[in-house]
Amino acid sequence: MEKIRILTKLRYKIIFNIIIKYFTPTLYYRLISLDLLGKGLNISHINIVNKLPRPAIIFMKRHFNNKLVKGVELGVNYGNNAKSILKQLKIKKLYLIDIWDKTYDYNYVKINKLDTIFEYVKKRFKKNTNVRIIKEFSHKAVHLFNNNSLDFIYIDGNHSYNFVYKDIDLWYPKIKVNGIIAGHDIFNIPDVLNALKDWTKKDNIKYTIRPPDWFIIKEGFTCSDCGYYDKDTLYCIHEGMVINQNSNICVCYLPLKTQDDINAILKKET
Repeated sequence: MEKIRILTKLRYKIIFNIIIKYFTPTLYYRLISLDLLGKGLNISHINIVNKLPRPAIIFMKRHFNNKLVKGVELGVNYGNNAKSILKQLKIKKLYLIDIWDKTYDYNYVKINKLDTIFEYVKKRFKKNTNVRIIKEFSHKAVHLFNNNSLDFIYIDGNHSYNFVYKDIDLWYPKIKVNGIIAGHDIFNIPDVLNALKDWTKKDNIKYTIRPPDWFIIKEGFTCSDCGYYDKDTLYCIHEGMVINQNSNICVCYLPLKTQDDINAILKKET
């Protein structure tokens, strides 16, 4: 009797999956992305690791304070976190980078049906004009971006030690001063934490952990170091703003300017 009950349950589950997959494919991949199919559609099965919005993104929302930002997500999969980023942050441009290739060693990640997932992601973000999908390896895609050009980077690609370490090392120069580099799976995958610890140790860089995420705010020169900052009047030439003398963040987020640059701006304003 028990055997018949199990076989009946399995039969209905197979039929349900087939109907969902072939008659409502969008819903099918949405359910897969939420890790619901094959688990009785029980919402309690969703792992807390995949809860959205993720802690690093929540922090970015407060940190950037409605500022228009440009960022990168490394490791996109179905695009759930990318959708959350678009919802939480004021996005000027979001670059979604993943290889979506089953021949690539993803480590810790299921690699079946990646071609199908890629097609799903393209359709999912088709109407988002501020999103660009880049099907490429992280270490190659990094060369598409200038240093100090991004406000944030979220790393959720290959979770093995060497890949995590390399991703942080390659992409950190790409974020602006006061920008954020962050990542996922800090405690559930030991290699992530070990790579973060070892990379930050070499330059004594501070990092913050808010499970299951981690993040680093890129520090740099202060307002008083910036060429746009007039030390006598406490006036920022670039933004036309009065700066707090104790401010420790450059409000314009721009590289240091020479005196010639400042003179040119002053001449233009007069």
